[in-house]
Amino acid sequence: VLVQEFDFKIEHYPGSKNVVADTLSRQVPVKDLKIVPEKTNNFKVMRMKMSLEYDKLKGNFESMREAQLAEKWIRDKVMLLDRLAMEVPILTNEDSAIWEWYVIHEGLLFKRGDAFSPQFRLCVPKAQVKELVLAHHRDFGHFGKNKTYAQMRERFFWPHMQRHIRQLVAACDLCQKSKHAEKCQGALNAVLPSKPGELVCTDLVGPLPPSRAGATQILVVVDAFSKYVKLYALKRATSRSILNKLLEDYFLKVQKPECILSDNGTQYTSKSWKKSLTEMGVQVKYTSLYFPEGNPTERYNREIGRIIRAYCHDKHTRWAYVLDTVEYYLNVAISDSTGMTPVYLQFHESVPQPIEAYIKYPQSEYRKEDHQTVIIAARERLLSKAQRRATRLEKSKKLVTFREGDAVLVRRHDQSSAADKVIKKFFLLFDGPFWISRQVGPNSYVLKTAEGVELPKQNVVNLRPYKEMPVELE
Repeated sequence: VLVQEFDFKIEHYPGSKNVVADTLSRQVPVKDLKIVPEKTNNFKVMRMKMSLEYDKLKGNFESMREAQLAEKWIRDKVMLLDRLAMEVPILTNEDSAIWEWYVIHEGLLFKRGDAFSPQFRLCVPKAQVKELVLAHHRDFGHFGKNKTYAQMRERFFWPHMQRHIRQLVAACDLCQKSKHAEKCQGALNAVLPSKPGELVCTDLVGPLPPSRAGATQILVVVDAFSKYVKLYALKRATSRSILNKLLEDYFLKVQKPECILSDNGTQYTSKSWKKSLTEMGVQVKYTSLYFPEGNPTERYNREIGRIIRAYCHDKHTRWAYVLDTVEYYLNVAISDSTGMTPVYLQFHESVPQPIEAYIKYPQSEYRKEDHQTVIIAARERLLSKAQRRATRLEKSKKLVTFREGDAVLVRRHDQSSAADKVIKKFFLLFDGPFWISRQVGPNSYVLKTAEGVELPKQNVVNLRPYKEMPVELE
């Protein structure tokens, strides 16, 4: 990821001149699609991602003790815990709750977790909340309010935490310009496997502008239960190239699935695809014709496009360089459906958060649940969530109207260009903000810039409400 920040030229060095090349670099592996290597047990799932945004807040973390004591609700709890630690405690009901739920560790106040989320949570003073939320949001793929809250509540606590995160994430300028508006259409028919590896879904994203090593396609592989994602850059979208990635990497490092679901693309309906997987005992399934929504991978395709759009909108050919980072973001974000991170549900392993490089947390007091118990809990949550989603999707859409002075974004209509090496998929979706000047028809509005210059009228279908960043949190 560091190298992609530099402009450099790659030149071919002929093998005849490269006389000191080592043997391994010249070794050509023998490939046999029918042979699946044994899954190893020493595969390292992933390590903590280096955090550029958190590093900017290093001064905040170093002065956390002073900032906590300047916050009344934290200072009162610290003083009470200090007093109770020095004398035989005679506790009121309120004091008892503080004694039970809070602890001082290396001079900092933490709140204890619970059985579902057992980690200790750093108590954050209000003066540092805004910077911390925005840093975490930028560092973890610009996910929405639910995923951001679910992830941050594992390591942080402050009053009205969910409301503050909702306000700040909703006002993120880049998110508002790069995310599609969600639309609910049709009844829900959820895919609900009962364990990891029961159903794996795959799809292709592309063609994309040529990137590293001439890659033009992204192979997306998603476990339908754990939501664990693997992304592979491909030069060509062929059955053989997809099978190579599955057999030489996914089946070895992640799992050999019971069933693989795909669309009806020629890569997935070829004889070699069906023959190779069937011979290995993997069942092959397909979605209905002309119904891509039947493949759960479609949801991840949109997320992948959104994250790449956020980080590569200024240089579309960089997408392959950030693919590992995109995969990381998807696998450490807590799933709304399971309430767990995909990496934890798939491998029963947790990935440290960046804050742990700056703040030393106390050890959790809860015993780690065994993997099977975790899988059962996730299954129950998946069923409950699916029922609730089905109920919500039955509700009709709401009409959107604007008033004079409302801030809005305007949909862009960029086009792909092979000559310029840009693709429509990676452009920001909206421009702005602009402001409503006046309404000139039932669905038409004249807009104006911040300087008051009026712009041509726009239909409401091309507008989107814009949320401005709050100066103070409520």
